[in-house]
Amino acid sequence: MFHVVDDNEHVRELIVELLDVAGYGGKAFSCPFEYLDYVNSDSYISPVAIITDVRMPRMNGYELIEEVREKFPNQKFVVISGYEGKDGAVRTDPCHFLSKPFNPEQLIAVADAIVRCDM
Repeated sequence: MFHVVDDNEHVRELIVELLDVAGYGGKAFSCPFEYLDYVNSDSYISPVAIITDVRMPRMNGYELIEEVREKFPNQKFVVISGYEGKDGAVRTDPCHFLSKPFNPEQLIAVADAIVRCDM
């Protein structure tokens, strides 16, 4: 299971659908704060990886990574962004960085690689 955090509903739902079709499953969250509420809940189930957008209102993806890693230091992340530059990626060291627009095959290849490493 992958978790997807993106403020763009269409992108978020597309990623979850692609992950579901590939057999991995996905759970969608509309913002970092919604995700952090889930992380801190009793019902939290750790994912294989968290796929997060970079630019979101009030908290960006890199800040989300730092927050989650305080509690789960080994959590894997995939960062997606439509903007040039990976400044925060260097600081937060995600497993993968996908530039928007990406095609479905690229996303599934990244998911495959993460799952293989997890085995």
